[in-house]
Amino acid sequence: MSNYLIAVTKPYMKLVHGIDFAEGDTIELVKNDKLPTMVIVSDKDEVCLPEMVEEVYENVGSDTKTEVHVDSAHIEGIIDDKDYYMQQVRAFLEPIGLY
Repeated sequence: MSNYLIAVTKPYMKLVHGIDFAEGDTIELVKNDKLPTMVIVSDKDEVCLPEMVEEVYENVGSDTKTEVHVDSAHIEGIIDDKDYYMQQVRAFLEPIGLY
């Protein structure tokens, strides 16, 4: 399922929004983040490798940031363990008044 979503989303984002994921440098972009940031690491991810996502987290510029690990493949954490996933999202959002 995730491979299908990726295959469809990349061309759509390029065509409709002019965003080319191959041109982005996520590490450089997140260094300027000032908003509270939650990074979800899918430990079985073969698209965004866990060590790459952890590097993104380490470089987030915000003082308020959270890293959560899910035992899932790419973007499937909400499907594999919805209760844990949503518990982590709520735990991140509540202290900053967004839940």
